[in-house]
Amino acid sequence: MLQGKVVFENWEPDKYPARVKQLLNRYSPKIGAQFQEEIRKAQFGWPNETRRKNGQIVGSPRDIVDTGNFASSQTPGKVVGNKNSRYSLVFQWRAPYALAILLGYYNNRFEKEKERDWITPALEAESLLQFFKQTWIKGGK
Repeated sequence: MLQGKVVFENWEPDKYPARVKQLLNRYSPKIGAQFQEEIRKAQFGWPNETRRKNGQIVGSPRDIVDTGNFASSQTPGKVVGNKNSRYSLVFQWRAPYALAILLGYYNNRFEKEKERDWITPALEAESLLQFFKQTWIKGGK
């Protein structure tokens, strides 16, 4: 499973579990919107022109929207865990082919189609570390 991870050193999160949860809840819509932006951005290389299910003819680079089912399958971010087990922010894409988009797949000619990672550029554009630093210093505001 692909996971984005930020490690804070010389920091005592156990002293501030409610605040950490609050900051993750505030970060969730920001990174969720960034995931959508990356999905809609024409940034993914593809070897040929194709006709999508929606009838659109696309070349390269392209977005990964097609019919919109994948983009709309994104769930809102949910903070899970507790102060003892730590917190995680979880997003899901419930389209059955979401993992094939992310990791690639083999076509009917047994050739691996290119993976299209929208998660990494989103995490780079909307950095959790930067968000925490800025928001923590402002007292959570």
